[in-house]
Amino acid sequence: MNSQTAMKDMQEKVQELLTAKDAVEATVDNMEEQKEQGKKALQEMQEDLQQAQETKETATDVTEVKEAVKAINQLNEDIELQESVNVAMNNKGKQELFNVSDEFYQVFNQAKMMYSPLYKSVIAEASINSVDEDIEKMNAVANPINVTFGSVKNILEDKGVIDRGQNQFKASGKPVHLKQRGLDTADLKELKHSFRPLIDKYFTTAR
Repeated sequence: MNSQTAMKDMQEKVQELLTAKDAVEATVDNMEEQKEQGKKALQEMQEDLQQAQETKETATDVTEVKEAVKAINQLNEDIELQESVNVAMNNKGKQELFNVSDEFYQVFNQAKMMYSPLYKSVIAEASINSVDEDIEKMNAVANPINVTFGSVKNILEDKGVIDRGQNQFKASGKPVHLKQRGLDTADLKELKHSFRPLIDKYFTTAR
């Protein structure tokens, strides 16, 4: 496979990775929406409970006091149930986030595996004329891989799916080392630097 075909495959894999990252972010958005709904429901119950308690303390009619006591008991039960539901929804959301992150990291591992042979091929075919474009193309591949990796890791830490400072993400695919170095184009830049004497000697216009 030549570098042009490999580059096309790599670019498609990067798009797949970006789509997987979008799925992670969409899951987070859904978690936040459900969390807000649960929080709002709980707040409304607590406000109703406060009102019922005030009614119990200020009512002068026995029937009204009985109704307030009944409401207080029911609201306390409802609040306890809603708190349990909120915890369950959060745990469910974290599991869904773990699952879509697992899919993301599987694609990430595939992208990283494809990057190395492509990079070597680009270096092997690089020339004075192509090296700047080669660096640009490889950066266009490496940067989104690095950025999405960091973004998903930060999301998982923020949502408590993984611990801060955790070394690995383990799921259905190959474990992912969370403190690994990002992909770079340092060798291509070094190659460009090695071309500099020739560029200065043969291609730089004398002043």
